[in-house]
Order: sequence, then C-alpha cells, then structure tokens
Amino acid sequence: MTLPCRPRRASPLRAATSVVGLAVIAAAAGVPAKARAQGVSESAMAEGLFRSARTLVAAGNYAEACPKFAESQRIDPKLGTLMNLALCHEKQGKTASAWAEYIQAAQLAARAGQADREQVARQSAAALDAVLPHIILKPDTIDPITVKLDGQVLGAAALGTSIPIDPGPHEIIASAAGHIPFTQTVTIPAGHGEQTVAIPKLALGADAPPAAVAPVPPVTPATPPSSGPPILGYSLIGGGVVLGITGAIFGALALSDKSSANGQCNAQNQCTQSGLNDISAMKTAEATSTLTIGAGILAAGAGLFFVLRHGHGESSAPAAQASVRVDPLTGPHTGGLSLSGTF
Repeated sequence: MTLPCRPRRASPLRAATSVVGLAVIAAAAGVPAKARAQGVSESAMAEGLFRSARTLVAAGNYAEACPKFAESQRIDPKLGTLMNLALCHEKQGKTASAWAEYIQAAQLAARAGQADREQVARQSAAALDAVLPHIILKPDTIDPITVKLDGQVLGAAALGTSIPIDPGPHEIIASAAGHIPFTQTVTIPAGHGEQTVAIPKLALGADAPPAAVAPVPPVTPATPPSSGPPILGYSLIGGGVVLGITGAIFGALALSDKSSANGQCNAQNQCTQSGLNDISAMKTAEATSTLTIGAGILAAGAGLFFVLRHGHGESSAPAAQASVRVDPLTGPHTGGLSLSGTF
C-alpha cells in the first residue's frame, strides 16, 4: 500500500504562526540564544529523521527506516509521520504494532477533519485485524508477581487476556520478591492465531524470608485434682485410726468377758455354762481386737506412705481409681471390721 505523499510544507496556520513567532523572537531579546535554538534543532532533527526514513523505505530497508520514523514521531508528533510509521511496520511484518498505529492515526485524522487519511487508516487497521497473532500469559498462582513482556511490565488485568502481538521471538520474565525468576522466550508465528504461555508458580529463592511459625503457647503444669493421692492417704490414715479405736473397744469387751468368766469358774477351771459362754466371747473379742488393731496399723502406714510420696512429686494412681471401704463383721460368736479397697 502506498500512502498519499504530502510534503511537510507549512499550512496557512503555520505560516501565520511563523509571522507571529518572528515578532515574539524580536521581543524576546533577553531570552538566551541556547534556549531558543533548542526547539528549532529538535524540529529540524525530526524533519531530518523523517526524510532519511522515506529514503530508506524507497530502498526497501524497513529495518532501518522504522526506528527513524519512530524517533521523528517522538520528537515532533505528526499525523503524517505516524501513518508512515504504521506502513513501515506493516512492511516489516510487525502487524500488531502497525495495527495499533493505524487505529491511533485514524483517531487523530478524525479529530483533525482529514477524512481521506482517516479512511485509509481504518481500512488498513481492519485488514491487519484479520491476520493478527495473539498471546495469553496465564500465571499458575494467585500470589502477586511482576510479569514483563519484552521488558514492558504488564498490569494484573492484562494477565490471562488475549493480547495482539508482533510475530517473532518474545521474552517473558516473571518475578517476585524472595523467589527465583521465571524466564522464557517464545516465538510467535505470523498469521491469525492465539498462543497461551503458562507461567508456573515461582520457586522460593535462597534469600526468601523464613515462613512464619505460630508461637507455641506456654505449657501450664496441670493442677492436681482435689481428689488426688493426698485424699487417699488421709482416708487410709483415718480408716486406720477407726480400726485402732474399734480394736481397743473389742479389747475392752474381752477384758469384761474375762472378768465375768472368772466369777463363774472355780480354782479347778470348772465353769458354769454361762462362764463358758463368757470365755468363748472373751476369746472372740481378743482375736477381733488383735486383727482390727493390726489392720488399723497397716492402713495408717499405707496412708502415710501415699501422703509422703505425693509430697515428693512422684506419680501415683488417680484417686478416682482408689477407694477404701470398712465393713463391720458380726455373728453369733464373732465381731470386728473388714478393711477393703483398691489402690
């Protein structure tokens, strides 16, 4: 496609501006010459770059012509320069760049009221739209990362979006603080199509901050339950005292029965039936007293052992699993208490 070649001559408005500019220059004698010359040199540089680029295009050297058009447009933006830059990129095979520049040129031409240039730009953009390649960058993470496409940082909204791109090789770099960067070069073929590039989750680097560790709550020593070993020990001691008192009572009964039997027996140990009964009761009471007092001593000793053992912090069986039971023993010729329990 050949663009209408229009010389970059001054418009009537530009000519009038030049006349006014001469007056301004004459009035601004106090402005340093270097500052006044800077704008003129930039305009001249832009014009020189434009003319050089046109010569290169005529020779088919688009690789050198396109950068010169781009630099001229940067220094002194003009609609004609932008149209020539778009055409140069189209000839160079950079279809996405040319497509975007044609769209921008159409918008500028519409605002300037240049319908012919607007039509040419829109038709050229529509023709390229049908053959544009696209790329989609999809990070495999929800963590914030920085993604660059050919050195240009992409916003978060651009990730996962189909983006028009020029054919050829492109460098993709994904990075995040404390992680190893991901780098990949992809080659986009010419023609309409869409290529998806998956960006994996970045691996942690050697300088990554350590993972936060939840503080371990302090361990509070368990308070021994109120029904712990001291209660068992005191219960045993109490049971031993009861058994001792009971044994003493039976001992007193034995003495009473002995005294009664002595009154009913002679020197030859001949006793009445009542005396014999008293002697039998005396023996039973003596045996019960001996056993009961002995059990009381054992129970009190065991209770003292448990109390002293808990006082030294040694482990013992829970009091809920220990119990003491004292039962009376009665019968025609027997009497006493039974001590039982689990320890």
